[in-house]
Amino acid sequence: MTNIKVWTKNFTLLLIANVISRIGTVIYNVVLAWWITEQTGSAKIIGVILAATLVPTALFSLVGGEFSDRLNKKNILIVTDILSGLMSILTAIMAYYKIVNVPILIMTNFILGTSSCLFKPTFKSIVPEIIEKNSLVKANTFLTSAAETTKVIGPFIGAFILSISLLGAPGAFLINGLSFILSAILELFIDYKKSNVNTKKQGNVMENIKEGLVYVYKNKIIINILILVSVINVFLASFEVLMPLFVQNILMEGSKYYSYILSAYSLGGICVILTSFFVSKLPINQKTLAISIALSGIPLLFLTLLAKSFTLFIIIFIFGFTGSIFNTLFFSYIQINVEKQFLGRTFSTMYLIAFIATPIAYVVFGYLGNTILNTVFIYVGISVILCALPLIISKDKKKEKEEKETEAAI
Repeated sequence: MTNIKVWTKNFTLLLIANVISRIGTVIYNVVLAWWITEQTGSAKIIGVILAATLVPTALFSLVGGEFSDRLNKKNILIVTDILSGLMSILTAIMAYYKIVNVPILIMTNFILGTSSCLFKPTFKSIVPEIIEKNSLVKANTFLTSAAETTKVIGPFIGAFILSISLLGAPGAFLINGLSFILSAILELFIDYKKSNVNTKKQGNVMENIKEGLVYVYKNKIIINILILVSVINVFLASFEVLMPLFVQNILMEGSKYYSYILSAYSLGGICVILTSFFVSKLPINQKTLAISIALSGIPLLFLTLLAKSFTLFIIIFIFGFTGSIFNTLFFSYIQINVEKQFLGRTFSTMYLIAFIATPIAYVVFGYLGNTILNTVFIYVGISVILCALPLIISKDKKKEKEEKETEAAI
């Protein structure tokens, strides 16, 4: 197999642009709730404004995927970044003049959410078009590690900006806006030509959305994995929902201890980059994906058992590490096995399923947290491992088909 370098000009520009805009977004999210609370003191207003960012996911996810498959992906990235930048700069102007115009804030956050619906499936689907197939895993490893890094440093930068009187909330929003603009400028220099396969058929939007859904539904391997991964993510969401309660009620610790746990988790996600030299050599199939799923469940089994010792932080670190490997292999699997003209719609379907599954996870584990908090992570770990078993014991139909075709050719 030819050794293709992942650090091409295109991938480097895409990665740097994404890191810059991600850091800006984390800063924006941290500062926005603080600023609105400071100005209004109203939890209701905060909820409405933040909800405006999520509504487009329900309304436009599938449309975003369709546009991603139909239009020039590079142009979508540039336009959505510029639009997001302008909305954040508008928020910065309001913050500077201490104007809390709720309708305008709802509009800006709605547009930011809509841009995200277009950006996310496009970003994931452009990667296999600028990276050689045998370098996809390594590329996704760097992207995953970079995303985790922004989660760690973003809040610190946001808090630091807030502490500077000359900057404060207006400065934070302005920095986010400029980060999007800079990201768009970097994306301008990506060498990308729209694939001809996407232009062969141009139906209307609804027909193309239906075509994408039919493709996902008929591709039994993909639809089964999308559903399975969504179920697994429901279980893994227990960490986010229950860990604050677990720290307070079981460990009898405070917010500082909780911040250490989150840091250990994020550090594990960042360190997935260390696997880039050998994970990229793994075959990306159902078996490796299933093993990565099972590895994500194992740390949760020990989380409760080792909760009151320093090894808890090691377990949390491993959980962040294995979870990032799972994400890397999952995205690589989809990018490799889905036809390029359907990648945007496949990813948008995945994001929509995840959006629907998230509140289910919050409700289920919110209830369980009040009943079996002592042992809930053990059950979650077992459930994740059991979810991986069907992929481990089932035959890889794609591999079987390729083997039969090889035998027939011989």
